[in-house]
Amino acid sequence: MWANWRWLLPRLVAGAVIVALAFLGGQQGDDVVRAADDSNDCTSFSIATLRARAERGSAAAQLALADALVEARCVEQDLREAARWYQASARGGNVDAKFDLGMMYLEGRGVPPNARRGAAWLLEAAEAGHAKSQYAIGSLYASGRGVDQDYVRAYAWITLSTRDDDEHGREVLKTLAGMMTPAELAAAVRQADQWRQAHK
Repeated sequence: MWANWRWLLPRLVAGAVIVALAFLGGQQGDDVVRAADDSNDCTSFSIATLRARAERGSAAAQLALADALVEARCVEQDLREAARWYQASARGGNVDAKFDLGMMYLEGRGVPPNARRGAAWLLEAAEAGHAKSQYAIGSLYASGRGVDQDYVRAYAWITLSTRDDDEHGREVLKTLAGMMTPAELAAAVRQADQWRQAHK
């Protein structure tokens, strides 16, 4: 008899998780979905539940499902479908999805390569304070890929993304500063300061 309970108990717990997900709303429910998707538990109900929440419009579930599709975690890899879910999540305001979608456009993964579209998604996420996007859009401004080359904007965005302990970021800023006039450098520092003041 105990052997039957050992088989049944995990399924009861899984059922309780599904019920909890159905009743949890808002960010807390989305956090539970993301945490469940980050696990390596590949039971069939978890992807089905995640997909159902994504289809109901949960930006966090859409992001988690897209991540799973990219990484072939608990589901077969499908970059085109992943891009579709990243886009849905990004349109729902998820900055991580905006970053991921921007990178997919830059790399041509799951979508036709489109540097301008990729830059636009990265800029949206950067403006929302997403550090990886700030660095990425700064790099695009430095190279002129997908945007007009602009060292002032490049320096400003990379400054915003760089933390005190980020040696690589400081090296990139040093290199950029060597290609800029003192007036351009001052303008870039001013832009970064203005962004910080506006986003306190």
